[in-house]
Amino acid sequence: MRAWFESRNESEKRLLTLAALVVAGALYFLLVIDPMSQANARLATRLSAAQELQAHLSKLADEMKSLGGAASKQRTTLPPGASLLNVVTTSAHAAGVQQHTKKMAPVGANALSLYLDDMPFNELAQWLVNLDQQQGIEVERATIEALPVIGTVRADLTLKARL
Repeated sequence: MRAWFESRNESEKRLLTLAALVVAGALYFLLVIDPMSQANARLATRLSAAQELQAHLSKLADEMKSLGGAASKQRTTLPPGASLLNVVTTSAHAAGVQQHTKKMAPVGANALSLYLDDMPFNELAQWLVNLDQQQGIEVERATIEALPVIGTVRADLTLKARL
């Protein structure tokens, strides 16, 4: 290659050198400068989105702090002397959940393990919301598995009385 280059006259050598420099500059731009500027633009976009998210989360945190005391005072609790098992059984029967109950057992003094099968999810969700809002019973743990029939689930729950 060197012999071929040396066999060229001076004007061809200058033209080939200039062309090599132009190609090297283009490759440097395409392989180094352009990817770095694109990465910089992506990072700037991500930074902007992260800053917006952080501002939104800070606003929500402030709102939660301001509502925190009032919300905790308004939470329904299990009435004194009421049996968790009795309240859940009565509520399950009234909501039509009892027929899907496969197992129900106390777990300590203030909790209850409940296993439901072939339960319509919407009914389960509504029942759990009602337990929380009206009876003072919250879901401590839930494992919910979708079944082949659309809209039905198998649920393994631990319900806990709010005292």
